[in-house]
Amino acid sequence: MGTQKKQSSRSRKTITKKTTTAKPLKRAVGGKTPKRINARALKREVGATSRKPTQKKTSEDKSVKREVGVKTRKRLTTKQLLDKDKGLKPIGSQSGGGLQAIVEAEGRLEERYKQLGAAFFGAVKSKEIGRIWRFAKGCLVHNQGRKAVFEIHWPIYEHWEELGGLKWGIPCTDGTKTPGGGGEYNHFDQGKGKENASIYYSSKSGVHCVFGEIRKRWVELGWEKSYLGYPTSDEVEFAEGGRVNEFENGGIYYWSDVGPIDLRDVVVNYTGLHCFGETDNDQTLSGGDEPYAVMGVTTPQTPGTFRSKIYEDIDAGQSCPDKIEISRGRPLGINIASTVIEHDAGDPDRYKEEVRKACEAAHAIGKEALGAIPIAGAGLKAAAGHLDKYVPKVADKINDWLGFGDDTIGNADLSLSAREMVMLAARTAPREHKGIWFKVETALISGHGASYKVFYDIVPA
Repeated sequence: MGTQKKQSSRSRKTITKKTTTAKPLKRAVGGKTPKRINARALKREVGATSRKPTQKKTSEDKSVKREVGVKTRKRLTTKQLLDKDKGLKPIGSQSGGGLQAIVEAEGRLEERYKQLGAAFFGAVKSKEIGRIWRFAKGCLVHNQGRKAVFEIHWPIYEHWEELGGLKWGIPCTDGTKTPGGGGEYNHFDQGKGKENASIYYSSKSGVHCVFGEIRKRWVELGWEKSYLGYPTSDEVEFAEGGRVNEFENGGIYYWSDVGPIDLRDVVVNYTGLHCFGETDNDQTLSGGDEPYAVMGVTTPQTPGTFRSKIYEDIDAGQSCPDKIEISRGRPLGINIASTVIEHDAGDPDRYKEEVRKACEAAHAIGKEALGAIPIAGAGLKAAAGHLDKYVPKVADKINDWLGFGDDTIGNADLSLSAREMVMLAARTAPREHKGIWFKVETALISGHGASYKVFYDIVPA
């Protein structure tokens, strides 16, 4: 019996043994606790809660919801918020980032605006939350990929909007002065996560965009400090499926099968003629011919007329090397009417005058067909095609020469497209024929028993 009482007492002690956890809990509610306290009551006493704390809504959250027309009292998912305004997606990022990213982007825009000061851009004209703040002469754009805000200033801002604004490209730099301070530029991301487009401005050249393969070549050359200088046109369509940017001192031409080609102006030189056979009725006392060449030149810019010297005593198989510049300018296509004449007793300059009249008439017809022949811009592609589509063959207008005292051996037209001029000037090595260096030649010009060819070289200026 005594043994059982001892065991019962030992059990009660074991059951009522105080744990170290219970002591601080009892102290927290005022010391000793005469009755049992369950866990729920104990949590109430110490101020604990089983619910997760609700995140406090910031003023920024409310501001964004107000902007998209969402009542702050109604709980909406991020997707529902974004569905209210499809444009409410941070730009410069493929994934977007949701409402939080928009709030952060808007905060960065506001912070940048405050840093610059209201006087810098003036009053805000319009906003796209988390994307762009527009002003009278500039804007602030948030680039989500870089988590940064960039400035675009007028007139680059105006041209950027004309090109398509955010759809054309997202700025990767602020409006920045060029080295030396002669101009300003912004670089842009056109959707590939890197700088691949630019808009440049100077008071002399105006404001123009450069992008793609043409921009890559311009960068390799040294930007605006290269020999080309600032762009003077946007990238536009060019002849035969090409593209071109005009610059202060030349252009960069691009075709997918040849890549970008940079050039100054292109020079066309007459380099001589070659006699394949003499005339059979020479009226002079010499045993050979006394030929000369008259050239009528028509380009989209201007017509021109040139005459070689009279070469004396020329026999079959003999060459007459020479050099006369007959054209200099942008490679927009050229038509050359070459006439070979045997000098007897006539006045060579009289023939030249007739060629001049024919060239001017042909050029006038071509200009009227084009409406206006521009140097760059939307009409450049048409002006830079094969010129003989628009300009009648000059040779056809001078075929009826008779009674001038000299014998017209014959004539031939030579037409070069803009692409041909670019390729000949930049990618074609000259050839040599009996002392005459050339890149193109006429067809065989024959008459009065004689046969000649006229040769031309096309080189970069």
